[in-house]
Amino acid sequence: MSRTSELIQQIVGLLQEDESLQLEFARAFLTNRVLQRLFQADPELRETLRRFILTDALLQLPEKIEPLLQLPEKIEPLLQLPERVAALEAAVSELRTVVNRIEPVVNRIEPIVNRIEPVVNRIEPIVNRIEPIVARMEPAVIELQKWQRGEVARRKGDDYEQSVIQRAGRIFGLGQGGSPRDDAAVRQQILLWLDAAGLLDEEEDPASDPLEADLIWWKGERVALAEISVKVDRHDVRRAKQRAETLRRAGLTVTPVVIGAQWAHRQTPKIAQREGVESVVKDVYSQGVIDFRRYRPT
Repeated sequence: MSRTSELIQQIVGLLQEDESLQLEFARAFLTNRVLQRLFQADPELRETLRRFILTDALLQLPEKIEPLLQLPEKIEPLLQLPERVAALEAAVSELRTVVNRIEPVVNRIEPIVNRIEPVVNRIEPIVNRIEPIVARMEPAVIELQKWQRGEVARRKGDDYEQSVIQRAGRIFGLGQGGSPRDDAAVRQQILLWLDAAGLLDEEEDPASDPLEADLIWWKGERVALAEISVKVDRHDVRRAKQRAETLRRAGLTVTPVVIGAQWAHRQTPKIAQREGVESVVKDVYSQGVIDFRRYRPT
C-alpha cells in the first residue's frame, strides 16, 4: 500500500471519530461542483440530505395547498348569486305587475259568469234531448254525403262523356255517329243493323247491348264502339268488348274502344290489350284507333 493511501485512511479514521472535524472538513471541501458529483454518485445520500433540509411537513405542503388552489372555482358560483337573486326579484316584480293588471279583469268577468251559469243550466236539458236526435240523424247525413260525392262524380263523368262525344269526329276522323241514348238517328241505325242480321228480337244483356254504348261512330261498314269514363277500368273494357261482339254478329267490322282521362289501375292497359280493346287514354291513341281514323270508305 502506498504512503498516500495510508495517509488518506488515517484522515478518514480521524474524521469518523470527530464530528467537529467532519464539519470543518465538509466546509473546506464540499463545493457546489463536489456536491453535484457526490449526489450523482450516491443518490441515497442526496435523498437523506433533501429530507434533512426539507422536512416531511414541508414536502406535504403542495398536497395541502392543492384544495386551496381549486377554491376559486367553487367560490365563483357563490359570487354570482347576488346577480341571480336580483334577476329573480325582477321577475317576481314583473309577475306581480301582471297579476295586478289581471285582477280587475277577473273581477269584471265574475259577474258575467254568474249570469251565464243559469242560462247554461237551462240549456243543458235541451242539449240532452237533442243528442239522441243527432245520433239518429248521423247515418242519414253520412248517406247524404255519400250520395253527394256520387252525384258529383256522376256529373263529372257525364260532362266528360259529353265533351268526348262532341269531339268524336276529331277522335275517329270523318264519319258519323254519336250517343245511342241521346241521338235518335244513331239509335235507328243500330236497330237497322240488328234487324238486317235477325238479331233485333233477341233478348240482350245490357252489358252486351250496343244501344247502351256511350258512343258509336261509323264509316261505311266499319264501326267504332266506345265506352267513356274519366277513369277507365276493367268493367269499361269488358262492356266495350261485349257490345262490339254483338255488332260483329250483325256482320259489321267493329273496333271496340275505351276513352278516358286516365287508367283506373296500372293493370287495366294490359287487360285492354289482352282483350283486343283499343284505347284513347291521356290523349294517347292506340294503333287500332289510329288505323280507324285513317280509314276512308271506297
